[in-house]
Amino acid sequence: MIRLAASGIALIFSMVVIMHGIDMVDCPDASHVPGQSFRIDIHAAGREELDLLPGIGPIMADRIMAWRAAGHRAENAEQLHAIDGIGPRTIEKLRPWIVP
Repeated sequence: MIRLAASGIALIFSMVVIMHGIDMVDCPDASHVPGQSFRIDIHAAGREELDLLPGIGPIMADRIMAWRAAGHRAENAEQLHAIDGIGPRTIEKLRPWIVP
């Protein structure tokens, strides 16, 4: 059941990527996440793409975009702590899916 759900999420995510032209990079080290072969660039992704990330909903997506608009960049995942509401657990969920 979990494998089926993960496959469904991957399919939906792939469709969104194709429809919206999300900036992604190949991720050969994502083998620990079944079916994952890409990451999202958090500095280029739109609200809809950010909203699809684990632990990120529409409000957090808006916060990330506001943080970016203010001129901030994350050189590594840990720097996302600067965004209100993103803590260590969220960063661990995001780590396999993002390119800082």
